[in-house]
Amino acid sequence: MHGSYDISNDDMVYAATSLVVGTVRWLRVNRWRPPTDHEVAALNDHYIAVNRRVGIKDLLSLDIALRAGSRSR
Repeated sequence: MHGSYDISNDDMVYAATSLVVGTVRWLRVNRWRPPTDHEVAALNDHYIAVNRRVGIKDLLSLDIALRAGSRSR
């Protein structure tokens, strides 16, 4: 789907980061307990694998953003 559009890697990283951080924040607010570091790491691994398949580069920024987002609020 994304292959037919000229989307920069920076835009893809931003969108992926927003999705991951948003998920962690939602879990912190709407679940009966905040996610553990182990669960956050699992989410990170999942989204890294998905983003590799999509072809997003610079996934380290995704990891840093996810870990920062898991500790916010």
